[in-house]
Amino acid sequence: MPGFAHDVCSTVHALAAASPFFASCDLAARGVRLLMLRVAAAQPLDGGRAAAVCGSVAETADAAGGYGGSFPRASTVTAGRFGALGLLPATVLAQRLRTEEGRALLAGMAAHSIRPLTGPLTGAFGLTMLLAHTTGWPAVQGGNGRLVAAMTAELTELGGSVATGTWIKSLADLPKARAVLLDVTPRQLLEMAGDRLPPGYRRAMRGFRYGPGVCKVDWALDGPVPWLNEVCRQTVTVHAGGTLGEVARGEAAVAAGRHPELPFCLVTQPGVVDQSRAPAGKQVLWAYCHVPAGSDVDMADRIEAQIGRPGRRCATCG
Repeated sequence: MPGFAHDVCSTVHALAAASPFFASCDLAARGVRLLMLRVAAAQPLDGGRAAAVCGSVAETADAAGGYGGSFPRASTVTAGRFGALGLLPATVLAQRLRTEEGRALLAGMAAHSIRPLTGPLTGAFGLTMLLAHTTGWPAVQGGNGRLVAAMTAELTELGGSVATGTWIKSLADLPKARAVLLDVTPRQLLEMAGDRLPPGYRRAMRGFRYGPGVCKVDWALDGPVPWLNEVCRQTVTVHAGGTLGEVARGEAAVAAGRHPELPFCLVTQPGVVDQSRAPAGKQVLWAYCHVPAGSDVDMADRIEAQIGRPGRRCATCG
């Protein structure tokens, strides 16, 4: 709709703030402003409760009702210690947290792995929340198009060019180059490369097992989502998935090829920090949930049900 700026993909860019590459680009000089919030992400629970990742370990522990003794120290551990913790399944790592809020918060972070939370290495995704304690979780003012424009401008200055709106059906459609980088899946690679690939590699690509995908919904709203807990109104990122058990069950269902009735939903409300995304008083909102590979099921109603779940969202104030 006119005046509403939606992001096609991600809105929050923790790695843009932490990346040495982006630090070398002088994004500010190219008109890119990274907007920070004290609350990086929140996880609402029934009864108006919520946990949140804030700008410091102490604030985060307080917002989650108090962490277990060993977890806050993870912000200062060595890379080796991080690796040891990250190898653990999220469900095991969560046992280090003594509150339901803290365990739910870790589950929401770990669910970004798009894997069952009982699987190894999912704990590493949960620990990425620690970026909120260092470089933060910024959003790009005006939308991600500003970041793309800045990178395109830098490429142009270096003698490169960007061509869009052209379908490449075969590698023969590309100009000659020393190297070609394809951002496609194995199925498209086989179609485009054909006999250029060794027989053994082609067989491996044909056997590639696709993981879950997402169902994403965008809204143009008359106003902000009236979350019951104030902390959910102070952040761009809200994980609407419930407790550790609820998130784990939803992700396990997806991995097993089912569509959960109560899916884990990643909800993004950029207007909390960036009023330029929508006309005065309005808001943009997007959310997605995970779905089995190849799904054609519209999950919009289930996503909206999670956002509007009684006990998490005010039914009379908006």
